Amino acid sequence: MATRGCVNSPNCFCYICGSYTVKKQQRNISNFVQKVYFAYFGIKLGDQDKSWAPHVVCSVCVEELRQWFQGKKKSFRFPVLMIWREPKNHSDDCYFCSCSVQGFNLKNRKNISYPTIIRSAIRPVPHGPDLPIPSPPNTLDNILDDLDQISHISSDSDDGYDPGTNDPELFSQSDLNDLVRDLGLPKDTAEVLDLKKDIC
Repeated sequence: MATRGCVNSPNCFCYICGSYTVKKQQRNISNFVQKVYFAYFGIKLGDQDKSWAPHVVCSVCVEELRQWFQGKKKSFRFPVLMIWREPKNHSDDCYFCSCSVQGFNLKNRKNISYPTIIRSAIRPVPHGPDLPIPSPPNTLDNILDDLDQISHISSDSDDGYDPGTNDPELFSQSDLNDLVRDLGLPKDTAEVLDLKKDIC
């Protein structure tokens, strides 16, 4: 789906937390941000070649990740980050169209209501007692090697890579129950996971 019809530009929102970000607080996704993002979340910051995804991050996320890396902060706000998918339409599946940000600024943006149940954008999950907090690495020098290896692993030349498949693999209720049991998730976290399964 083209973003041309979006009410709000994807680049008005932070790729990491999904919050509306005024111009003054927008930051480009630097090499440092990509490395620290990978170090904390264990996955590569993606979708930067897609027009439907944000291509900026907010200064709050950048600073929190920087403080975590420097050991000044124990953890980031959440262990499960914003998950972006291509919207199917602008009426009920576009995060950017569902957010009413007209008239909001740096001082009152905390009052913005964000969609919680939408297939194309799953909001971050806050830390809980059963979600581990990663330790910062001593250096980010090796992270570049890890990111390059991940890019190589997901290239077209690999066995089993099917570039025509964009559909997520869905969990059955039985598989979800097994996952919840194996991870030892508390009931409230398991319910969030079950809700996210239903909207995917």
